[in-house]
Amino acid sequence: MLALTAVAALVRFATLDAQSLWYDEALTYDLVNSSFGGMIDGALDHEAQPPLYFVLAWLWVHVFGDGEVGLRSLSALLGTLTVPVAYEAARIAGGRRVALAAGAFTALSPALVWYSQEARAYALMIFLCAVSLLFFLRSLDGARRRDLVGWVVGSALAFAAHYFAIFLVLPMAAWLLLRGPGPRRMLPYLAGLAAGLLAMAPLLLYQQQHSGVDWIGEIPRWPRVRDVVFLFVAGPNGVARLTDHRDEVFAVGLGGFALALATALAWTRGVVRGRVALMAGLAAAAMLVPLLVALFGPDYILDRNLLPAWIPLAIVVAAGLCAPRLRWAGPALAAVVCLGFAACVYAAATNPERQRDDWRSVGERIGASTEDRLVVVAPYWHMRTLRVYQPGLKRTGASLTVRRIVTVELEAFVPFGDLVTAPAPPPPFRETFYARIQNFTVREYTAPRPVAVPTAALRSPGVNRAVPFVLPGR
Repeated sequence: MLALTAVAALVRFATLDAQSLWYDEALTYDLVNSSFGGMIDGALDHEAQPPLYFVLAWLWVHVFGDGEVGLRSLSALLGTLTVPVAYEAARIAGGRRVALAAGAFTALSPALVWYSQEARAYALMIFLCAVSLLFFLRSLDGARRRDLVGWVVGSALAFAAHYFAIFLVLPMAAWLLLRGPGPRRMLPYLAGLAAGLLAMAPLLLYQQQHSGVDWIGEIPRWPRVRDVVFLFVAGPNGVARLTDHRDEVFAVGLGGFALALATALAWTRGVVRGRVALMAGLAAAAMLVPLLVALFGPDYILDRNLLPAWIPLAIVVAAGLCAPRLRWAGPALAAVVCLGFAACVYAAATNPERQRDDWRSVGERIGASTEDRLVVVAPYWHMRTLRVYQPGLKRTGASLTVRRIVTVELEAFVPFGDLVTAPAPPPPFRETFYARIQNFTVREYTAPRPVAVPTAALRSPGVNRAVPFVLPGR
Protein backbone atom coordinates (compact mmCIF):
# COMPACT_ATOMS: atom_id res chain seq x y z
CA MET A 1 0.00 0.00 0.00
CA LEU A 2 2.82 2.40 0.85
CA ALA A 3 4.53 1.65 -2.45
CA LEU A 4 1.33 2.26 -4.41
CA THR A 5 0.75 5.50 -2.53
CA ALA A 6 4.29 6.61 -3.39
CA VAL A 7 3.68 5.83 -7.05
CA ALA A 8 0.42 7.81 -6.91
CA ALA A 9 2.22 10.79 -5.40
CA LEU A 10 4.97 10.62 -8.02
CA VAL A 11 2.67 10.60 -11.06
CA ARG A 12 0.53 13.39 -9.60
CA PHE A 13 3.08 15.81 -8.16
CA ALA A 14 5.91 15.38 -10.67
CA THR A 15 3.97 16.96 -13.56
CA LEU A 16 1.65 19.39 -11.77
CA ASP A 17 2.89 22.30 -13.89
CA ALA A 18 3.18 20.39 -17.16
CA GLN A 19 -0.14 21.81 -18.36
CA SER A 20 -1.63 25.27 -18.48
CA LEU A 21 -4.61 26.18 -16.36
CA TRP A 22 -7.81 25.97 -18.40
CA TYR A 23 -11.14 27.77 -18.18
CA ASP A 24 -12.65 25.91 -15.20
CA GLU A 25 -9.43 26.30 -13.25
CA ALA A 26 -9.39 30.00 -14.10
CA LEU A 27 -12.76 30.21 -12.35
CA THR A 28 -11.15 28.69 -9.26
CA TYR A 29 -8.17 31.05 -9.62
CA ASP A 30 -10.47 34.07 -9.56
CA LEU A 31 -12.41 32.76 -6.56
CA VAL A 32 -9.39 32.01 -4.38
CA ASN A 33 -7.93 35.42 -5.17
CA SER A 34 -11.07 37.11 -3.84
CA SER A 35 -11.81 37.93 -0.24
CA PHE A 36 -13.31 35.06 1.72
CA GLY A 37 -16.77 36.61 1.47
CA GLY A 38 -16.29 37.33 -2.21
CA MET A 39 -15.22 33.74 -2.77
CA ILE A 40 -18.37 32.43 -1.07
CA ASP A 41 -20.61 34.78 -3.06
CA GLY A 42 -18.90 33.88 -6.31
CA ALA A 43 -19.13 30.15 -5.65
CA LEU A 44 -22.83 30.41 -4.84
CA ASP A 45 -23.70 32.58 -7.83
CA HIS A 46 -21.53 31.10 -10.57
CA GLU A 47 -20.66 27.51 -9.62
CA ALA A 48 -22.70 24.32 -9.83
CA GLN A 49 -20.79 22.72 -6.95
CA PRO A 50 -21.06 23.29 -3.19
CA PRO A 51 -18.47 25.66 -1.74
CA LEU A 52 -16.52 23.13 0.38
CA TYR A 53 -13.71 22.72 -2.14
CA PHE A 54 -13.40 26.47 -2.72
CA VAL A 55 -13.17 27.10 1.03
CA LEU A 56 -10.34 24.57 1.30
CA ALA A 57 -8.63 25.93 -1.82
CA TRP A 58 -8.90 29.52 -0.55
CA LEU A 59 -7.11 28.49 2.65
CA TRP A 60 -4.62 26.33 0.74
CA VAL A 61 -3.38 29.00 -1.69
CA HIS A 62 -2.76 31.42 1.17
CA VAL A 63 -0.08 28.96 2.30
CA PHE A 64 1.17 27.42 -0.96
CA GLY A 65 0.46 30.17 -3.49
CA ASP A 66 -1.85 30.44 -6.49
CA GLY A 67 0.53 29.27 -9.22
CA GLU A 68 -0.16 26.10 -11.14
CA VAL A 69 1.62 23.92 -8.58
CA GLY A 70 0.24 25.73 -5.54
CA LEU A 71 -3.31 25.79 -6.86
CA ARG A 72 -3.33 22.14 -7.98
CA SER A 73 -1.37 20.59 -5.15
CA LEU A 74 -4.46 20.32 -2.94
CA SER A 75 -6.08 18.05 -5.53
CA ALA A 76 -2.83 16.12 -5.96
CA LEU A 77 -2.66 15.46 -2.22
CA LEU A 78 -6.28 14.33 -2.10
CA GLY A 79 -5.76 12.10 -5.14
CA THR A 80 -2.73 10.51 -3.49
CA LEU A 81 -4.61 9.90 -0.23
CA THR A 82 -7.40 8.21 -2.18
CA VAL A 83 -5.09 5.26 -2.89
CA PRO A 84 -4.72 3.91 0.69
CA VAL A 85 -8.43 4.49 1.32
CA ALA A 86 -9.38 2.58 -1.85
CA TYR A 87 -6.85 -0.14 -0.96
CA GLU A 88 -8.39 -0.67 2.47
CA ALA A 89 -11.94 -0.65 1.11
CA ALA A 90 -10.96 -3.25 -1.49
CA ARG A 91 -9.22 -5.37 1.17
CA ILE A 92 -12.41 -5.49 3.24
CA ALA A 93 -14.47 -6.31 0.14
CA GLY A 94 -12.25 -8.94 -1.45
CA GLY A 95 -8.98 -9.56 0.36
CA ARG A 96 -5.39 -8.45 -0.08
CA ARG A 97 -4.96 -9.49 -3.73
CA VAL A 98 -8.03 -7.50 -4.70
CA ALA A 99 -6.74 -4.59 -2.62
CA LEU A 100 -3.39 -4.68 -4.43
CA ALA A 101 -5.04 -4.58 -7.86
CA ALA A 102 -7.62 -1.93 -6.91
CA GLY A 103 -4.91 0.19 -5.30
CA ALA A 104 -2.78 -0.03 -8.44
CA PHE A 105 -5.75 0.92 -10.62
CA THR A 106 -6.45 3.91 -8.37
CA ALA A 107 -2.83 5.03 -8.36
CA LEU A 108 -2.49 4.92 -12.16
CA SER A 109 -6.03 5.65 -13.38
CA PRO A 110 -5.80 8.28 -16.15
CA ALA A 111 -9.10 9.77 -14.98
CA LEU A 112 -8.06 10.03 -11.34
CA VAL A 113 -4.59 11.36 -12.19
CA TRP A 114 -6.13 13.96 -14.50
CA TYR A 115 -8.50 15.29 -11.86
CA SER A 116 -5.79 15.06 -9.20
CA GLN A 117 -4.01 17.66 -11.32
CA GLU A 118 -6.95 19.99 -11.72
CA ALA A 119 -7.90 22.83 -9.40
CA ARG A 120 -11.52 21.77 -9.12
CA ALA A 121 -13.61 19.74 -6.67
CA TYR A 122 -13.40 16.32 -8.34
CA ALA A 123 -10.39 14.95 -6.45
CA LEU A 124 -12.03 16.01 -3.18
CA MET A 125 -15.28 14.34 -4.21
CA ILE A 126 -13.54 11.07 -5.14
CA PHE A 127 -11.53 11.02 -1.91
CA LEU A 128 -14.57 11.63 0.28
CA CYS A 129 -16.64 9.07 -1.65
CA ALA A 130 -13.84 6.56 -1.04
CA VAL A 131 -13.84 7.44 2.68
CA SER A 132 -17.62 7.00 2.81
CA LEU A 133 -17.33 3.63 1.04
CA LEU A 134 -14.61 2.46 3.43
CA PHE A 135 -16.65 3.26 6.55
CA PHE A 136 -19.71 1.73 4.89
CA LEU A 137 -17.87 -1.58 4.44
CA ARG A 138 -16.49 -1.43 7.97
CA SER A 139 -20.01 -0.78 9.27
CA LEU A 140 -21.25 -3.92 7.53
CA ASP A 141 -18.57 -5.94 9.32
CA GLY A 142 -19.07 -4.73 12.86
CA ALA A 143 -21.50 -1.81 12.98
CA ARG A 144 -19.24 -0.09 15.48
CA ARG A 145 -20.28 3.41 16.44
CA ARG A 146 -17.09 5.00 15.18
CA ASP A 147 -17.55 3.37 11.77
CA LEU A 148 -21.16 4.48 11.47
CA VAL A 149 -20.21 8.01 12.52
CA GLY A 150 -17.36 7.94 10.01
CA TRP A 151 -19.77 6.88 7.28
CA VAL A 152 -22.23 9.66 8.14
CA VAL A 153 -19.52 12.33 8.24
CA GLY A 154 -17.78 11.07 5.09
CA SER A 155 -21.08 10.88 3.20
CA ALA A 156 -22.21 14.36 4.25
CA LEU A 157 -18.83 15.86 3.32
CA ALA A 158 -18.85 14.05 -0.03
CA PHE A 159 -22.22 15.65 -0.79
CA ALA A 160 -20.80 19.00 0.35
CA ALA A 161 -17.96 18.51 -2.14
CA HIS A 162 -20.13 17.59 -5.14
CA TYR A 163 -23.85 17.03 -5.45
CA PHE A 164 -23.46 13.87 -7.56
CA ALA A 165 -22.04 12.06 -4.54
CA ILE A 166 -25.66 11.64 -3.46
CA PHE A 167 -26.07 8.87 -6.03
CA LEU A 168 -23.51 6.77 -4.16
CA VAL A 169 -24.51 7.85 -0.65
CA LEU A 170 -28.22 7.07 -0.85
CA PRO A 171 -27.79 3.45 -2.06
CA MET A 172 -25.36 2.86 0.81
CA ALA A 173 -27.88 4.32 3.25
CA ALA A 174 -30.62 2.08 1.88
CA TRP A 175 -28.38 -1.00 2.18
CA LEU A 176 -27.43 -0.20 5.76
CA LEU A 177 -31.11 0.26 6.61
CA LEU A 178 -32.13 -3.05 5.03
CA ARG A 179 -29.09 -5.25 5.64
CA GLY A 180 -27.09 -3.43 8.31
CA PRO A 181 -27.31 -3.59 12.08
CA GLY A 182 -31.08 -3.06 12.01
CA PRO A 183 -33.48 -0.14 11.43
CA ARG A 184 -33.68 0.84 15.09
CA ARG A 185 -29.87 1.01 15.46
CA MET A 186 -29.47 2.85 12.16
CA LEU A 187 -32.20 5.42 12.75
CA PRO A 188 -30.06 8.01 14.64
CA TYR A 189 -27.28 7.80 12.07
CA LEU A 190 -29.63 8.05 9.10
CA ALA A 191 -31.37 10.97 10.78
CA GLY A 192 -28.03 12.72 11.18
CA LEU A 193 -27.17 12.12 7.52
CA ALA A 194 -30.62 13.31 6.42
CA ALA A 195 -30.21 16.48 8.47
CA GLY A 196 -26.89 17.18 6.78
CA LEU A 197 -28.27 16.57 3.30
CA LEU A 198 -31.40 18.64 3.91
CA ALA A 199 -29.29 21.50 5.21
CA MET A 200 -27.62 21.57 1.78
CA ALA A 201 -30.92 21.45 -0.14
CA PRO A 202 -31.53 25.23 -0.25
CA LEU A 203 -27.99 25.71 -1.54
CA LEU A 204 -28.58 23.08 -4.23
CA LEU A 205 -31.80 24.74 -5.36
CA TYR A 206 -30.20 28.18 -5.39
CA GLN A 207 -27.21 27.04 -7.45
CA GLN A 208 -29.44 25.14 -9.84
CA GLN A 209 -31.09 28.46 -10.68
CA HIS A 210 -27.94 30.59 -10.83
CA SER A 211 -25.03 28.39 -11.91
CA GLY A 212 -25.75 28.44 -15.64
CA VAL A 213 -25.11 24.75 -16.34
CA ASP A 214 -28.14 24.25 -18.60
CA TRP A 215 -25.67 23.96 -21.49
CA ILE A 216 -25.02 20.36 -20.44
CA GLY A 217 -28.49 19.24 -21.50
CA GLU A 218 -28.03 20.91 -24.91
CA ILE A 219 -25.28 18.43 -25.83
CA PRO A 220 -26.63 15.16 -27.33
CA ARG A 221 -26.95 12.60 -24.57
CA TRP A 222 -25.35 9.59 -26.27
CA PRO A 223 -21.87 11.17 -26.68
CA ARG A 224 -21.96 12.19 -23.03
CA VAL A 225 -22.88 8.67 -21.89
CA ARG A 226 -20.25 7.14 -24.15
CA ASP A 227 -17.62 9.53 -22.81
CA VAL A 228 -18.25 8.35 -19.24
CA VAL A 229 -16.84 4.94 -20.14
CA PHE A 230 -14.05 6.52 -22.19
CA LEU A 231 -13.02 8.66 -19.22
CA PHE A 232 -12.99 5.68 -16.86
CA VAL A 233 -10.91 3.61 -19.28
CA ALA A 234 -8.52 6.12 -20.85
CA GLY A 235 -8.94 9.49 -19.18
CA PRO A 236 -10.30 12.54 -20.99
CA ASN A 237 -8.05 12.27 -24.06
CA GLY A 238 -6.61 8.77 -24.13
CA VAL A 239 -3.41 8.03 -26.00
CA ALA A 240 -2.37 8.08 -29.69
CA ARG A 241 -5.55 8.21 -31.83
CA LEU A 242 -7.78 6.58 -29.23
CA THR A 243 -10.13 9.57 -29.16
CA ASP A 244 -11.10 8.75 -32.76
CA HIS A 245 -12.52 5.42 -31.58
CA ARG A 246 -14.70 6.38 -28.65
CA ASP A 247 -17.51 4.00 -29.65
CA GLU A 248 -15.07 1.09 -29.75
CA VAL A 249 -13.59 2.05 -26.37
CA PHE A 250 -17.12 2.21 -24.97
CA ALA A 251 -17.88 -1.31 -26.22
CA VAL A 252 -14.58 -2.77 -25.01
CA GLY A 253 -14.79 -1.02 -21.63
CA LEU A 254 -18.36 -2.11 -20.99
CA GLY A 255 -17.63 -5.65 -22.17
CA GLY A 256 -14.51 -5.88 -20.05
CA PHE A 257 -16.37 -4.79 -16.94
CA ALA A 258 -19.19 -7.25 -17.60
CA LEU A 259 -16.67 -10.06 -18.05
CA ALA A 260 -14.81 -9.13 -14.85
CA LEU A 261 -18.09 -9.03 -12.92
CA ALA A 262 -19.21 -12.38 -14.30
CA THR A 263 -15.84 -13.92 -13.43
CA ALA A 264 -15.93 -12.52 -9.91
CA LEU A 265 -19.45 -13.74 -9.26
CA ALA A 266 -18.76 -17.18 -10.74
CA TRP A 267 -15.38 -17.85 -9.13
CA THR A 268 -15.69 -16.29 -5.70
CA ARG A 269 -17.69 -17.56 -2.76
CA GLY A 270 -19.31 -16.42 0.46
CA VAL A 271 -18.75 -12.93 1.77
CA VAL A 272 -16.45 -11.91 -1.08
CA ARG A 273 -19.04 -12.81 -3.69
CA GLY A 274 -21.69 -10.84 -1.86
CA ARG A 275 -19.42 -7.83 -1.48
CA VAL A 276 -18.52 -7.88 -5.19
CA ALA A 277 -22.20 -7.93 -6.09
CA LEU A 278 -22.78 -5.07 -3.66
CA MET A 279 -19.97 -2.99 -5.21
CA ALA A 280 -21.44 -3.63 -8.67
CA GLY A 281 -24.84 -2.53 -7.42
CA LEU A 282 -23.46 0.66 -5.89
CA ALA A 283 -21.57 1.49 -9.08
CA ALA A 284 -24.65 0.82 -11.19
CA ALA A 285 -26.77 3.06 -8.96
CA ALA A 286 -24.18 5.86 -9.06
CA MET A 287 -24.23 5.78 -12.87
CA LEU A 288 -27.75 4.73 -13.87
CA VAL A 289 -29.83 6.72 -11.37
CA PRO A 290 -28.43 10.06 -12.66
CA LEU A 291 -29.27 8.87 -16.17
CA LEU A 292 -32.86 8.12 -15.14
CA VAL A 293 -33.09 11.54 -13.52
CA ALA A 294 -31.82 13.08 -16.76
CA LEU A 295 -34.53 11.30 -18.75
CA PHE A 296 -37.33 12.80 -16.69
CA GLY A 297 -35.82 15.92 -15.11
CA PRO A 298 -32.67 18.07 -15.08
CA ASP A 299 -29.94 16.62 -17.27
CA TYR A 300 -26.46 17.15 -15.84
CA ILE A 301 -24.85 13.95 -17.14
CA LEU A 302 -21.15 14.59 -17.71
CA ASP A 303 -18.33 12.08 -17.54
CA ARG A 304 -16.60 13.74 -14.59
CA ASN A 305 -19.85 14.07 -12.62
CA LEU A 306 -20.13 10.27 -12.48
CA LEU A 307 -16.70 9.73 -10.90
CA PRO A 308 -18.27 8.59 -7.56
CA ALA A 309 -18.78 5.23 -9.30
CA TRP A 310 -15.08 4.76 -10.05
CA ILE A 311 -13.85 3.15 -6.81
CA PRO A 312 -16.66 0.53 -6.63
CA LEU A 313 -16.05 -0.27 -10.31
CA ALA A 314 -12.31 -0.67 -9.68
CA ILE A 315 -13.01 -3.09 -6.83
CA VAL A 316 -15.29 -5.20 -9.05
CA VAL A 317 -12.72 -5.38 -11.86
CA ALA A 318 -9.95 -6.17 -9.37
CA ALA A 319 -12.03 -8.96 -7.85
CA GLY A 320 -12.66 -10.45 -11.28
CA LEU A 321 -8.98 -10.40 -12.23
CA CYS A 322 -7.92 -11.78 -8.86
CA ALA A 323 -10.33 -14.72 -8.83
CA PRO A 324 -8.31 -17.74 -7.60
CA ARG A 325 -9.14 -19.91 -10.61
CA LEU A 326 -7.44 -17.44 -12.96
CA ARG A 327 -4.12 -18.13 -11.20
CA TRP A 328 -1.33 -16.14 -12.89
CA ALA A 329 -3.48 -14.96 -15.82
CA GLY A 330 -5.50 -12.56 -13.66
CA PRO A 331 -2.54 -10.64 -12.22
CA ALA A 332 -1.02 -10.55 -15.70
CA LEU A 333 -4.18 -8.96 -17.08
CA ALA A 334 -4.20 -6.50 -14.16
CA ALA A 335 -0.62 -5.57 -15.05
CA VAL A 336 -1.68 -4.99 -18.68
CA VAL A 337 -4.47 -2.68 -17.47
CA CYS A 338 -1.97 -0.76 -15.36
CA LEU A 339 0.41 -0.43 -18.30
CA GLY A 340 -2.41 0.92 -20.44
CA PHE A 341 -3.30 3.39 -17.69
CA ALA A 342 0.35 4.45 -17.40
CA ALA A 343 0.58 5.03 -21.16
CA CYS A 344 -2.43 7.38 -21.05
CA VAL A 345 -0.99 9.22 -18.04
CA TYR A 346 2.36 9.59 -19.81
CA ALA A 347 0.64 10.93 -22.95
CA ALA A 348 -1.21 13.56 -20.92
CA ALA A 349 2.04 14.64 -19.28
CA THR A 350 4.13 14.87 -22.45
CA ASN A 351 1.93 15.29 -25.53
CA PRO A 352 0.40 18.78 -25.99
CA GLU A 353 -2.40 17.27 -28.09
CA ARG A 354 -3.59 15.31 -25.02
CA GLN A 355 -3.45 18.26 -22.65
CA ARG A 356 -5.63 21.12 -21.52
CA ASP A 357 -5.86 24.29 -23.61
CA ASP A 358 -2.38 25.84 -23.58
CA TRP A 359 -3.19 29.39 -22.49
CA ARG A 360 0.22 29.70 -20.88
CA SER A 361 1.96 29.52 -24.26
CA VAL A 362 -0.54 31.97 -25.73
CA GLY A 363 0.19 34.40 -22.91
CA GLU A 364 3.92 34.00 -23.45
CA ARG A 365 3.51 34.61 -27.17
CA ILE A 366 1.59 37.83 -26.57
CA GLY A 367 4.39 38.83 -24.22
CA ALA A 368 5.00 42.22 -22.65
CA SER A 369 5.02 45.61 -24.33
CA THR A 370 5.50 49.23 -23.35
CA GLU A 371 2.47 50.32 -25.38
CA ASP A 372 -1.24 49.54 -25.08
CA ARG A 373 -2.59 46.77 -27.31
CA LEU A 374 -5.98 45.38 -28.19
CA VAL A 375 -6.35 41.64 -27.71
CA VAL A 376 -9.37 40.05 -29.42
CA VAL A 377 -10.40 36.76 -27.78
CA ALA A 378 -12.75 34.24 -29.41
CA PRO A 379 -14.73 32.85 -27.66
CA TYR A 380 -14.77 36.00 -25.55
CA TRP A 381 -15.44 34.26 -22.22
CA HIS A 382 -11.97 32.70 -22.34
CA MET A 383 -10.63 36.15 -21.55
CA ARG A 384 -10.84 34.95 -17.93
CA THR A 385 -8.31 32.20 -18.67
CA LEU A 386 -5.94 34.39 -20.67
CA ARG A 387 -6.01 36.93 -17.84
CA VAL A 388 -4.29 34.37 -15.57
CA TYR A 389 -1.22 34.65 -17.84
CA GLN A 390 -1.73 38.28 -18.87
CA PRO A 391 -3.05 39.83 -15.62
CA GLY A 392 -3.45 43.34 -17.07
CA LEU A 393 -6.11 42.26 -19.58
CA LYS A 394 -9.37 44.16 -19.04
CA ARG A 395 -12.47 45.40 -20.81
CA THR A 396 -12.20 48.40 -23.06
CA GLY A 397 -14.40 51.29 -24.11
CA ALA A 398 -15.92 52.24 -27.45
CA SER A 399 -12.56 52.97 -29.07
CA LEU A 400 -8.86 52.85 -28.31
CA THR A 401 -5.82 54.28 -30.03
CA VAL A 402 -3.27 51.52 -30.61
CA ARG A 403 -0.61 50.44 -33.06
CA ARG A 404 -0.85 46.69 -32.46
CA ILE A 405 -3.78 44.29 -32.30
CA VAL A 406 -3.54 40.61 -31.35
CA THR A 407 -6.30 38.07 -32.11
CA VAL A 408 -6.58 34.75 -30.25
CA GLU A 409 -8.94 32.08 -31.55
CA LEU A 410 -9.55 28.82 -29.70
CA GLU A 411 -10.50 26.06 -32.10
CA ALA A 412 -11.73 23.37 -29.74
CA PHE A 413 -14.95 22.03 -28.28
CA VAL A 414 -17.27 24.64 -26.81
CA PRO A 415 -20.39 23.61 -24.90
CA PHE A 416 -22.84 25.81 -26.80
CA GLY A 417 -23.12 27.48 -30.18
CA ASP A 418 -20.58 27.45 -32.97
CA LEU A 419 -17.00 28.59 -33.04
CA VAL A 420 -16.36 32.01 -34.53
CA THR A 421 -13.31 33.74 -35.90
CA ALA A 422 -11.94 37.09 -34.83
CA PRO A 423 -12.49 39.81 -37.47
CA ALA A 424 -9.37 41.16 -39.14
CA PRO A 425 -8.68 44.80 -38.20
CA PRO A 426 -9.33 47.38 -40.93
CA PRO A 427 -6.49 49.16 -42.76
CA PRO A 428 -3.92 50.47 -42.14
CA PHE A 429 -3.41 47.37 -39.95
CA ARG A 430 -1.78 44.42 -41.67
CA GLU A 431 -0.94 40.95 -40.44
CA THR A 432 2.66 40.75 -39.26
CA PHE A 433 2.63 37.49 -37.32
CA TYR A 434 0.76 34.16 -37.49
CA ALA A 435 1.20 31.15 -35.21
CA ARG A 436 -0.52 27.88 -34.42
CA ILE A 437 -0.22 26.96 -30.73
CA GLN A 438 -1.95 23.68 -29.89
CA ASN A 439 -5.67 24.47 -30.43
CA PHE A 440 -5.08 28.20 -30.93
CA THR A 441 -4.52 30.55 -33.81
CA VAL A 442 -2.67 33.71 -32.79
CA ARG A 443 -2.30 36.63 -35.17
CA GLU A 444 -0.72 40.03 -34.71
CA TYR A 445 -1.64 43.08 -36.77
CA THR A 446 0.48 46.22 -36.86
CA ALA A 447 -0.18 49.74 -38.13
CA PRO A 448 2.58 52.19 -39.11
CA ARG A 449 1.31 54.65 -36.50
CA PRO A 450 -1.19 54.64 -33.61
CA VAL A 451 -4.76 54.50 -34.93
CA ALA A 452 -8.10 55.12 -33.15
CA VAL A 453 -9.88 51.77 -33.49
CA PRO A 454 -13.63 51.46 -32.82
CA THR A 455 -13.86 48.29 -30.78
CA ALA A 456 -17.21 47.42 -32.40
CA ALA A 457 -15.29 46.69 -35.61
CA LEU A 458 -13.44 43.87 -33.85
CA ARG A 459 -16.53 42.15 -32.43
CA SER A 460 -18.37 39.24 -33.99
CA PRO A 461 -21.90 37.99 -33.26
CA GLY A 462 -22.99 34.81 -31.49
CA VAL A 463 -22.75 33.29 -28.06
CA ASN A 464 -19.07 32.50 -28.64
CA ARG A 465 -18.41 35.90 -30.20
CA ALA A 466 -15.04 37.56 -30.47
CA VAL A 467 -14.62 40.56 -28.16
CA PRO A 468 -11.67 42.97 -27.91
CA PHE A 469 -9.97 43.71 -24.60
CA VAL A 470 -7.25 46.18 -23.77
CA LEU A 471 -3.82 45.04 -22.57
CA PRO A 472 -2.11 48.12 -21.07
CA GLY A 473 1.57 48.65 -21.72
CA ARG A 474 4.03 48.16 -18.88
